[in-house]
Amino acid sequence: MFLNNKMKFILLIFLVFFAMASCGKKKDHGHSDGHGMKSHDMKGGHDKMGNNPCGMKDGHDKMGNNPCGGNPCGKDKTAQKKGDAGHGKDYRTFHADGKIDMGKIGDSYKADLVMYLAGNQFMVMKELIQDFQKKNPAIKTVYVETIPPGQILKGQLLKQGKIEGKETSMKPDIFASVNLGHLKKLKKKGKMSKYMIYTHNKLELMVAKGNPKKIKGPKDLSRDDLVKSLPNPLTEGIFKFYGSKMLKDLKLYEKVTGGKMVRGAWAIEGKTWFTKRHHRETPDRIEKGKADVGIVWATEVMHAKATNRGVEGVAIPAPYNMQSKVGYAIGHYEAGRKENAKNAEAFLMYLASDAAQDIYAKYGFIKASKAERKLKPIPEPKNPCGAKKMDKKMKNPCGAKKMDKKMKNPCGDKKKG
Repeated sequence: MFLNNKMKFILLIFLVFFAMASCGKKKDHGHSDGHGMKSHDMKGGHDKMGNNPCGMKDGHDKMGNNPCGGNPCGKDKTAQKKGDAGHGKDYRTFHADGKIDMGKIGDSYKADLVMYLAGNQFMVMKELIQDFQKKNPAIKTVYVETIPPGQILKGQLLKQGKIEGKETSMKPDIFASVNLGHLKKLKKKGKMSKYMIYTHNKLELMVAKGNPKKIKGPKDLSRDDLVKSLPNPLTEGIFKFYGSKMLKDLKLYEKVTGGKMVRGAWAIEGKTWFTKRHHRETPDRIEKGKADVGIVWATEVMHAKATNRGVEGVAIPAPYNMQSKVGYAIGHYEAGRKENAKNAEAFLMYLASDAAQDIYAKYGFIKASKAERKLKPIPEPKNPCGAKKMDKKMKNPCGAKKMDKKMKNPCGDKKKG
């Protein structure tokens, strides 16, 4: 027997309602992840019943977002284009004719110049590299990777790394970091010897456009009504070395982080999220209503506003913005390919030029002094006890028979000086 139109309509409504319910589309109270699903109801990407409604490996998309991606149990093409938080620009090959290839990981083995740089410079690279190639036309291809330098050091230089299943070269020509300590570790392994500081940056708070939560400064990070998105403390130097110090100086660290050291997860459920890969995810989370505020570089706020993102900035006053401490260190990775050594030297000379400094300044970076831009030996790692020799594994930096249990006095002296 055939259904009449009225019954067909009722059946259609029932099916739509059932589909929405199966993906967790129901009203709730508390913080939503932006898709009508409580974040604390989706631990590990599964609902309370242990189901994974979208059939993903860990219940999250690559960004650690809601498994339904804004389209119940289906793919959201818009989210894929806008939701990658800039990840698509992390691996670029610049050609002398102006062509730019994205994601050609194999070029890390064969480009005329291969550079692994701190990720927060991603917005500068196109103008900078194209200007460099105009001045150095013999360098036909430049492969540039812009992700957190801690991830590069641990995951690509000290061991064989993979990106999207493809092995990356362990022999770049240039390495740069916001932490000179990374270069010191590489010097100890005989892979780098000289460096220079080529630019500076500072911390800033990123909020939704119009600042609907009326956030005034870093002390507001203690507010219980705000959801924070922070760079993770495990692989992102911005937080590991600077953001965490700011919070500790403000005596807010425990309140904001709960003392947790996690990545791509809640440090405090529904309150503080640590990004999975890097801090460029924060504007994405703010735009999607998943966060109210985040700690980012001032240059990222400037770039986001220039590209009409739905965010703006709230200044962090000195000394909490860490401007006096943030210096970008760069040098020739001497364990790289010998045939590219001259190209690496050419880039370092260019980076020290006024032309390169002016390009960085256009994007909100702070120029380095001429003295900072001169190559100099990478300092030796500090020995806290002043001893001539240090324990190789640094378990006991002074070689003493006994160490202070809490390492407050690493030399085991009765009195701390």
